[in-house]
Amino acid sequence: MLSIAPAIQLTSIQQDLLAKIESYYNAGKNSCLLFLPTGGGKTIVAADLIARWVRKGKRVLFCCHRIKLVSQTVDKLQRFYGIEAAVIHGANPVNYQAPVQVTMLQTLNNRELLENIDLVIFDEAHTTSYWGTTYNIMLHYSGEIFALSKCKFLGLTGSPWRTKQDQGFCQFYDCLVVGPYLDELAAAGQITPVRHFGWGGLIDYSKLTMGAEDYTTESLELVCDGAFNEKVVLQYRYSLTTIEQLLQVNGF
Repeated sequence: MLSIAPAIQLTSIQQDLLAKIESYYNAGKNSCLLFLPTGGGKTIVAADLIARWVRKGKRVLFCCHRIKLVSQTVDKLQRFYGIEAAVIHGANPVNYQAPVQVTMLQTLNNRELLENIDLVIFDEAHTTSYWGTTYNIMLHYSGEIFALSKCKFLGLTGSPWRTKQDQGFCQFYDCLVVGPYLDELAAAGQITPVRHFGWGGLIDYSKLTMGAEDYTTESLELVCDGAFNEKVVLQYRYSLTTIEQLLQVNGF
Protein backbone atom coordinates (compact mmCIF):
# COMPACT_ATOMS: atom_id res chain seq x y z
CA MET A 1 0.00 0.00 0.00
CA LEU A 2 1.37 3.45 -0.95
CA SER A 3 1.71 6.38 1.40
CA ILE A 4 4.03 8.69 -0.54
CA ALA A 5 2.72 11.85 -2.18
CA PRO A 6 2.70 11.90 -5.99
CA ALA A 7 5.53 13.76 -7.70
CA ILE A 8 3.19 15.44 -10.16
CA GLN A 9 0.37 17.94 -9.80
CA LEU A 10 -2.64 17.15 -11.93
CA THR A 11 -4.32 19.95 -13.84
CA SER A 12 -7.83 21.00 -12.87
CA ILE A 13 -9.05 19.34 -16.08
CA GLN A 14 -7.42 16.02 -15.18
CA GLN A 15 -8.73 16.21 -11.62
CA ASP A 16 -12.25 16.81 -12.93
CA LEU A 17 -12.01 13.79 -15.27
CA LEU A 18 -10.85 11.57 -12.42
CA ALA A 19 -13.71 12.76 -10.22
CA LYS A 20 -16.22 11.93 -12.98
CA ILE A 21 -14.78 8.45 -13.48
CA GLU A 22 -14.90 7.69 -9.77
CA SER A 23 -18.42 9.11 -9.47
CA TYR A 24 -19.64 6.77 -12.21
CA TYR A 25 -18.09 3.79 -10.44
CA ASN A 26 -19.61 4.87 -7.12
CA ALA A 27 -22.99 5.18 -8.84
CA GLY A 28 -22.85 1.56 -9.93
CA LYS A 29 -21.37 1.85 -13.42
CA ASN A 30 -18.79 -0.82 -14.12
CA SER A 31 -17.21 0.13 -17.43
CA CYS A 32 -16.20 3.66 -18.40
CA LEU A 33 -14.69 5.11 -21.60
CA LEU A 34 -12.47 8.19 -21.19
CA PHE A 35 -12.12 10.45 -24.23
CA LEU A 36 -9.23 12.90 -24.06
CA PRO A 37 -7.33 14.10 -27.15
CA THR A 38 -3.65 13.35 -27.65
CA GLY A 39 -1.57 15.53 -25.33
CA GLY A 40 -4.32 15.88 -22.76
CA GLY A 41 -2.70 13.41 -20.37
CA LYS A 42 -4.71 10.19 -20.55
CA THR A 43 -1.81 8.14 -19.19
CA ILE A 44 -1.35 10.54 -16.27
CA VAL A 45 -5.07 10.36 -15.46
CA ALA A 46 -4.88 6.56 -15.57
CA ALA A 47 -1.70 6.52 -13.46
CA ASP A 48 -3.30 8.67 -10.78
CA LEU A 49 -6.37 6.44 -10.76
CA ILE A 50 -4.13 3.39 -10.43
CA ALA A 51 -2.28 4.97 -7.49
CA ARG A 52 -5.57 5.71 -5.75
CA TRP A 53 -6.73 2.13 -6.13
CA VAL A 54 -3.40 0.68 -5.01
CA ARG A 55 -3.56 2.81 -1.86
CA LYS A 56 -6.88 1.08 -1.13
CA GLY A 57 -5.23 -2.33 -1.48
CA LYS A 58 -6.64 -3.02 -4.96
CA ARG A 59 -4.99 -4.78 -7.89
CA VAL A 60 -4.88 -3.26 -11.37
CA LEU A 61 -4.27 -4.71 -14.83
CA PHE A 62 -3.23 -2.17 -17.50
CA CYS A 63 -3.47 -3.50 -21.08
CA CYS A 64 -1.59 -2.12 -24.12
CA HIS A 65 -1.12 -3.25 -27.70
CA ARG A 66 2.21 -1.49 -28.35
CA ILE A 67 5.42 -2.07 -26.38
CA LYS A 68 6.13 1.68 -26.37
CA LEU A 69 2.88 2.23 -24.47
CA VAL A 70 3.98 -0.35 -21.91
CA SER A 71 7.25 1.49 -21.22
CA GLN A 72 5.49 4.88 -21.05
CA THR A 73 3.00 3.61 -18.49
CA VAL A 74 5.63 1.87 -16.35
CA ASP A 75 7.80 5.00 -16.43
CA LYS A 76 5.01 7.34 -15.29
CA LEU A 77 3.91 5.02 -12.50
CA GLN A 78 7.47 4.78 -11.19
CA ARG A 79 8.53 8.40 -11.72
CA PHE A 80 5.43 10.15 -10.45
CA TYR A 81 3.92 7.67 -7.96
CA GLY A 82 6.72 5.37 -6.89
CA ILE A 83 4.84 2.31 -8.11
CA GLU A 84 6.96 -0.59 -9.39
CA ALA A 85 4.66 -2.20 -11.92
CA ALA A 86 5.25 -5.74 -13.14
CA VAL A 87 5.45 -6.17 -16.92
CA ILE A 88 3.86 -9.11 -18.72
CA HIS A 89 5.51 -9.31 -22.11
CA GLY A 90 7.43 -12.04 -23.89
CA ALA A 91 10.15 -13.62 -21.78
CA ASN A 92 10.18 -10.74 -19.28
CA PRO A 93 10.29 -12.11 -15.70
CA VAL A 94 6.98 -11.31 -13.99
CA ASN A 95 6.09 -10.70 -10.38
CA TYR A 96 2.47 -11.82 -10.41
CA GLN A 97 2.04 -10.65 -6.81
CA ALA A 98 2.66 -6.99 -7.70
CA PRO A 99 -0.46 -4.85 -7.26
CA VAL A 100 -0.08 -3.37 -10.76
CA GLN A 101 0.46 -5.46 -13.86
CA VAL A 102 1.18 -3.74 -17.19
CA THR A 103 0.72 -6.15 -20.06
CA MET A 104 0.75 -6.54 -23.79
CA LEU A 105 -2.63 -7.82 -24.95
CA GLN A 106 -0.88 -10.07 -27.46
CA THR A 107 0.98 -11.76 -24.59
CA LEU A 108 -2.18 -12.34 -22.57
CA ASN A 109 -3.68 -14.09 -25.55
CA ASN A 110 -1.41 -17.06 -24.75
CA ARG A 111 -1.42 -16.98 -20.93
CA GLU A 112 -3.80 -17.62 -18.09
CA LEU A 113 -5.36 -14.47 -16.70
CA LEU A 114 -4.36 -13.27 -13.25
CA GLU A 115 -6.77 -13.62 -10.38
CA ASN A 116 -8.08 -10.99 -7.98
CA ILE A 117 -7.98 -8.02 -10.38
CA ASP A 118 -10.15 -5.09 -9.29
CA LEU A 119 -9.61 -2.67 -12.18
CA VAL A 120 -8.74 -3.34 -15.83
CA ILE A 121 -7.61 -0.46 -18.06
CA PHE A 122 -7.45 -0.72 -21.85
CA ASP A 123 -5.22 1.78 -23.64
CA GLU A 124 -6.13 2.87 -27.19
CA ALA A 125 -9.60 1.47 -26.60
CA HIS A 126 -10.91 2.55 -30.00
CA THR A 127 -8.69 -0.20 -31.43
CA THR A 128 -8.32 -2.76 -28.66
CA SER A 129 -12.04 -2.94 -27.79
CA TYR A 130 -12.62 -5.06 -30.89
CA TRP A 131 -9.83 -7.52 -30.16
CA GLY A 132 -10.98 -10.98 -29.12
CA THR A 133 -8.47 -10.94 -26.24
CA THR A 134 -10.04 -7.77 -24.84
CA TYR A 135 -13.52 -9.27 -24.94
CA ASN A 136 -12.30 -12.45 -23.23
CA ILE A 137 -10.65 -10.37 -20.50
CA MET A 138 -13.87 -8.46 -19.87
CA LEU A 139 -15.89 -11.66 -19.79
CA HIS A 140 -13.45 -13.31 -17.39
CA TYR A 141 -13.24 -10.49 -14.84
CA SER A 142 -16.94 -9.61 -15.03
CA GLY A 143 -18.08 -13.17 -14.46
CA GLU A 144 -19.63 -12.96 -17.95
CA ILE A 145 -22.28 -10.51 -16.71
CA PHE A 146 -21.03 -6.95 -17.15
CA ALA A 147 -23.88 -5.39 -15.15
CA LEU A 148 -22.99 -7.47 -12.07
CA SER A 149 -19.22 -7.20 -12.39
CA LYS A 150 -17.24 -6.58 -9.22
CA CYS A 151 -14.24 -5.67 -11.36
CA LYS A 152 -14.28 -2.21 -12.95
CA PHE A 153 -13.14 -1.42 -16.50
CA LEU A 154 -11.74 1.75 -18.05
CA GLY A 155 -11.01 2.44 -21.71
CA LEU A 156 -8.67 5.23 -22.79
CA THR A 157 -8.98 6.85 -26.21
CA GLY A 158 -8.19 10.03 -28.09
CA SER A 159 -10.67 9.16 -30.85
CA PRO A 160 -13.83 7.39 -29.61
CA TRP A 161 -15.14 6.40 -33.01
CA ARG A 162 -14.44 3.85 -35.72
CA THR A 163 -14.66 4.16 -39.49
CA LYS A 164 -17.18 1.31 -39.67
CA GLN A 165 -20.48 2.94 -38.80
CA ASP A 166 -21.95 -0.21 -37.26
CA GLN A 167 -19.13 -0.51 -34.70
CA GLY A 168 -19.74 1.41 -31.50
CA PHE A 169 -18.65 1.02 -27.89
CA CYS A 170 -21.91 0.70 -25.93
CA GLN A 171 -21.51 -3.06 -25.64
CA PHE A 172 -18.16 -2.55 -23.89
CA TYR A 173 -18.63 0.68 -21.89
CA ASP A 174 -21.76 1.87 -20.12
CA CYS A 175 -20.66 5.48 -19.54
CA LEU A 176 -18.53 8.10 -21.28
CA VAL A 177 -16.30 10.77 -19.73
CA VAL A 178 -15.50 13.49 -22.27
CA GLY A 179 -12.48 15.74 -21.87
CA PRO A 180 -11.86 19.06 -23.65
CA TYR A 181 -11.19 19.08 -27.38
CA LEU A 182 -7.82 20.16 -28.79
CA ASP A 183 -8.82 23.80 -29.24
CA GLU A 184 -10.11 23.92 -25.67
CA LEU A 185 -6.92 22.35 -24.31
CA ALA A 186 -4.86 24.90 -26.26
CA ALA A 187 -6.99 27.81 -24.99
CA ALA A 188 -6.51 26.53 -21.44
CA GLY A 189 -2.73 26.42 -21.94
CA GLN A 190 -2.59 22.64 -21.51
CA ILE A 191 -1.08 21.95 -24.94
CA THR A 192 0.81 23.94 -27.55
CA PRO A 193 -1.51 25.54 -30.13
CA VAL A 194 -1.57 23.60 -33.38
CA ARG A 195 0.02 25.11 -36.47
CA HIS A 196 -0.52 23.46 -39.82
CA PHE A 197 1.95 23.78 -42.68
CA GLY A 198 0.93 22.43 -46.05
CA TRP A 199 -0.15 23.12 -49.59
CA GLY A 200 -3.87 23.46 -50.16
CA GLY A 201 -5.80 23.25 -53.38
CA LEU A 202 -3.92 20.34 -54.93
CA ILE A 203 -6.80 17.88 -54.54
CA ASP A 204 -10.49 18.26 -55.30
CA TYR A 205 -11.80 16.48 -52.21
CA SER A 206 -15.36 16.55 -53.55
CA LYS A 207 -14.35 13.80 -55.98
CA LEU A 208 -13.18 11.45 -53.22
CA THR A 209 -15.42 8.67 -51.94
CA MET A 210 -14.95 7.04 -48.53
CA GLY A 211 -14.75 3.25 -48.48
CA ALA A 212 -14.74 0.93 -45.47
CA GLU A 213 -11.70 2.55 -43.84
CA ASP A 214 -10.19 4.97 -46.36
CA TYR A 215 -10.81 6.68 -49.68
CA THR A 216 -11.57 4.22 -52.47
CA THR A 217 -8.90 3.43 -55.04
CA GLU A 218 -11.21 4.47 -57.88
CA SER A 219 -11.84 7.95 -56.47
CA LEU A 220 -8.14 8.47 -55.65
CA GLU A 221 -7.26 7.71 -59.26
CA LEU A 222 -9.52 10.59 -60.32
CA VAL A 223 -7.44 13.19 -58.48
CA CYS A 224 -3.98 11.60 -58.13
CA ASP A 225 -3.05 11.64 -61.82
CA GLY A 226 0.17 12.62 -63.58
CA ALA A 227 -0.57 16.34 -63.33
CA PHE A 228 -1.07 16.02 -59.60
CA ASN A 229 2.27 14.23 -59.17
CA GLU A 230 4.05 17.00 -61.08
CA LYS A 231 2.50 19.63 -58.78
CA VAL A 232 3.61 17.71 -55.69
CA VAL A 233 7.23 17.54 -56.93
CA LEU A 234 7.26 21.25 -57.83
CA GLN A 235 5.87 22.28 -54.45
CA TYR A 236 8.34 20.01 -52.65
CA ARG A 237 11.30 21.49 -54.54
CA TYR A 238 10.01 25.00 -53.86
CA SER A 239 9.73 24.21 -50.16
CA LEU A 240 13.30 22.92 -50.01
CA THR A 241 14.59 26.07 -51.70
CA THR A 242 12.65 28.26 -49.29
CA ILE A 243 14.01 26.37 -46.27
CA GLU A 244 17.58 26.67 -47.56
CA GLN A 245 17.14 30.42 -48.00
CA LEU A 246 15.77 30.81 -44.49
CA LEU A 247 18.71 28.87 -43.07
CA GLN A 248 21.19 31.06 -44.92
CA VAL A 249 19.49 34.24 -43.69
CA ASN A 250 19.72 32.99 -40.12
CA GLY A 251 23.38 32.03 -40.45
CA PHE A 252 23.05 28.26 -40.67
